[in-house]
Amino acid sequence: MRELRQARGMSQTRLAQLSGVSERTVRAIEGGAVSRPQHESLSRIAAVLAHGASHQTRLVERWTGSSTERTHDDLGVPDWEVIARRIGRRRPGDGGRITSALLDITTGPDRVPLECRYTHIHEAMGASGSPVLWKLVGSAPFDASSVRFEVRTGGVLDDFFVHGDVVGVAIRPDPAMAQRGPFVLEYSVDFRGAERLGGAVDDECMYGANTPLQTASVVVRFTGERPARIWPVQGATAATAERGAPLSVAADGSAQLCLQDFVGVFGVKWQWGDETS
Repeated sequence: MRELRQARGMSQTRLAQLSGVSERTVRAIEGGAVSRPQHESLSRIAAVLAHGASHQTRLVERWTGSSTERTHDDLGVPDWEVIARRIGRRRPGDGGRITSALLDITTGPDRVPLECRYTHIHEAMGASGSPVLWKLVGSAPFDASSVRFEVRTGGVLDDFFVHGDVVGVAIRPDPAMAQRGPFVLEYSVDFRGAERLGGAVDDECMYGANTPLQTASVVVRFTGERPARIWPVQGATAATAERGAPLSVAADGSAQLCLQDFVGVFGVKWQWGDETS
């Protein structure tokens, strides 16, 4: 709390005035003199320090030890410790968290992915912390160096790196837009023309959220042959994710999964029907 207050350039006196709690209470909470602060006091303080309603909720959860956040290991990100050393992550108090995510993937007539489009809604970013937001994208079964990445809305491509089948993409949002309030980032991964490597083509489209999303959705578009079976997959972690009831494919060749207030791993998996032939 102290770190976040100081990042806002705010004194304990000013925080107390704006939140409606006593300065003594602010001082006691920051100093650890109160083992279990009242939830109402924490909520009022968080309302002043947070970038928005969802950020306010997360601050209270973190201060009370009731956070529902998942680790990247929970989400099944390979070699996360190695990747984490490469990217500059924003701290929770810096804002910029994803509040909703849409993943839209199109597969070609040869069953190979053509393009993935990501639309993320972020809460406002504070002025402190890294000015970029890192996105992790899978590149299999293609050579990552031949895949085209493009930021379509909300920022510019700032940096990227490749680690195995994982590509880290750094997007730098327009600070005037990102610090003003909620904002949208849209970026795409174009596999058309990319060099295909050996190995099987993915039969799933998965996404991991380590903090709660208001809306989490995946749309898969089959432009050629349609799979024989298709299911939603979701779970609190990659290890516990399970298939749900079969999904139907719409007349336009698309199938979708849409969830609300979700944290964990979710996506769509399919079978063509001739895998064992």
